[in-house]
Amino acid sequence: MTILLYDRGLYIENKKLKLIFDPTSNRSSHLTGTVFITHGHGDHVSNSRYLFNNVNVYLSRASRKLIEVRSGRKFKKVTEIEAGKVVDVENVSIKAYNAGHILGSLQFRVDFPDFSLGYTGDINVEDTLLHEKCSIMEDVDYLVIESTYGSEEYVFPPRSEAYTDIVNWIEKWVLKGVPLILGGFALGKCQELLKIIQKATDVTPVVYSKVYSYSKVYVEEGVDLGRFETPSTTKSQIVVMPHLEYFKRPKSYWRRLFGFKENPKVGVFTGMVMNYKIYSKLLNEYKVDFAYPLSSHADVAGLLEYVEKANPKKVFTLYGKTVRFARLIKAKLGIEAIPLRKGFREVLDRDNI
Repeated sequence: MTILLYDRGLYIENKKLKLIFDPTSNRSSHLTGTVFITHGHGDHVSNSRYLFNNVNVYLSRASRKLIEVRSGRKFKKVTEIEAGKVVDVENVSIKAYNAGHILGSLQFRVDFPDFSLGYTGDINVEDTLLHEKCSIMEDVDYLVIESTYGSEEYVFPPRSEAYTDIVNWIEKWVLKGVPLILGGFALGKCQELLKIIQKATDVTPVVYSKVYSYSKVYVEEGVDLGRFETPSTTKSQIVVMPHLEYFKRPKSYWRRLFGFKENPKVGVFTGMVMNYKIYSKLLNEYKVDFAYPLSSHADVAGLLEYVEKANPKKVFTLYGKTVRFARLIKAKLGIEAIPLRKGFREVLDRDNI
């Protein structure tokens, strides 16, 4: 009997094996098994010393580098696996697929003798300036899919339109000599912003906080981000920084820190701005001038398209809008869908689908 369990990580276990996907618990009892990590974001991987020192971990080379930069720790028992590769654990086949989310991001398909399960982690269904769109794990029996933006309000503009809008905004203020702060998540979004800046202007941006360390990994992995510096080495008209860091201080603080002669125009780039309450808060409370829905995740339409193409018999929704997305899958695609919560447990069996 094989069990699916969710508890700060996705667990698939039977008498012979225990597979753990994206564990976030720091308890060693939650980390005893074979671990697969989809990507380097901190909400998908534990920072436990036990994980780094004692556990067999499978992940991409880029994810390993990014996680080690973020955590300051080194994996001791690691196997690097890239998209298209297959590993076997106790006669169970696990294949890695490109997730299109950030550098090194993967999905995993698990093939047991009598059923298959796909786990997406975080995915992006569009090509970006940095990454190819995700592959589809087709004809799986079970699909565990992210639902970060699995609600009707989250429909993003096409990437080509988004890039044009952002480039135009950058060009407008650069030509006027106005300083700019562009904010997004330090890992993934800020690197995409660096690439957009490269298309918009010859100005060399400076990057703040851990954006620099993550960006250096991108460059090591052969991704062209153009030139960028740190505030300690140069001053620039454009700063790229984590938006969550920007929110901690008023504009006047950042003007002084970066040596601007006037308050900067601030752009924040996240899919969350499609939520009107969040959009309003960004503009009114945090004095953001340009809030734009550029996301490293699929929007609700992309998620539904993925499910339809994957053609699973049963879906489990995970992260974000789990309940709403499960209802949408049932209503629009006629496929049974269950939102995962902590403590969820189900027997995986072809006869149970």
